[in-house]
Amino acid sequence: MKLKLFMTFFGVLTACCVQADTLVLNKSIPGRYDEGYRTPEQQAAIIKLVDIFKKAGEYQMGMLGYVQYQGDEWYSLNRRLNIQGGDVANQEYLGNWPLTPWAYNQQPKEITDRADMHGTIADSFVAGTKYPVGCYGDTPLNYGDLDNDGTNELILFMGNTLVAFSPQYGRTIFSTWLSLNDWARAEENQSYYEGEYGENLKTAEDPQYDSNLVHNRGRQEDHVPGYRGYSKIYVGDFDKDNNIDILVWRKMYISKMENDSQRGFTLIRNEWNHFERDLAAQKASTVGVTGEYLPQDTAQETIQNWLAAANLTWSKGFPSKSECPGEEGKLISEMHDPLLNDPDVLQ
Repeated sequence: MKLKLFMTFFGVLTACCVQADTLVLNKSIPGRYDEGYRTPEQQAAIIKLVDIFKKAGEYQMGMLGYVQYQGDEWYSLNRRLNIQGGDVANQEYLGNWPLTPWAYNQQPKEITDRADMHGTIADSFVAGTKYPVGCYGDTPLNYGDLDNDGTNELILFMGNTLVAFSPQYGRTIFSTWLSLNDWARAEENQSYYEGEYGENLKTAEDPQYDSNLVHNRGRQEDHVPGYRGYSKIYVGDFDKDNNIDILVWRKMYISKMENDSQRGFTLIRNEWNHFERDLAAQKASTVGVTGEYLPQDTAQETIQNWLAAANLTWSKGFPSKSECPGEEGKLISEMHDPLLNDPDVLQ
């Protein structure tokens, strides 16, 4: 099944102009076998793929999905978060790669500091999975051409993290967290302040929205402000050096306190990051060609200017459109929430 997502890609037309394009994500076939989910041809290919895995001694139960990546190459994602591949025509085992957090996908200091303080782990594949952004995590395994270079990547949504895995290079080439939800929704938050007889114990000095990270780790007596964080990505040759760039625009918010007449959250900061894949530079390096989009030391003001020059607002970044039932095609509500009190998210 194919689903068109309007992700912002840009290719240089002239020295001054760019054009928008679309990314087509090919959705995975579910790991379970139910009539109607797989065609007879797909089922036959998956049986062959499983046989390849078994012969290689690498078959693992609990497949989350399968994709026909290209030609006779098929890949699967299992519950241990491993990607496996096989060529069903040639009965060839292509490999087994464990998905691990990408070294350059760093979580905000606020989240890691809070996790350290309360003795827990801020895992980018887990944090916030109770509210997966735009329901993208409902189908974790997909494939498509992330960077519009003519070669597909496996596109995975692990919790609230996007992972672009390249079978060509056998590794993750880009990853970013899309949302971090360390805040309690209204009903949860109310329960945090209920006294023995159901009375509301919240005071003016308490946050409007508490941290779930704290409460869910057994620290119910602590009432600390919740955090919300979101990321959008933009792809194109923004610096015009003939290497594709990925720009990441991130926003962090903190809950207002009860004594604030305005409801919701306060913007802590915007930040902009620049990633680029320069294969020539990688080839000349001691590490060699990895195919990764590596972080660049680019001034945030420069990145802002690139986005402004291309008329790229917050709503034009990926992800933008929801996949949630009944909300398909609409802006993802949590990334465009008026409670954020941020003019950017309403543009």
